[in-house]
Amino acid sequence: MPRVIPRETGTMITLGELPPQMVVDTTTTPNGTHVVMHLFKSIWAGSNRSRVEEVRACL
Repeated sequence: MPRVIPRETGTMITLGELPPQMVVDTTTTPNGTHVVMHLFKSIWAGSNRSRVEEVRACL
């Protein structure tokens, strides 16, 4: 079940309780909404080796 975490500058949505886990980070900007999606393959998400992919877009 997705978890939505409100933040001061936007919203973070977490999909999955255990790795692999997807995190979608949104930030409202004057030009639209900045979206960053991370897919992590392990709990050691701070390491770039653990990050499978990162996608950035401005909607």
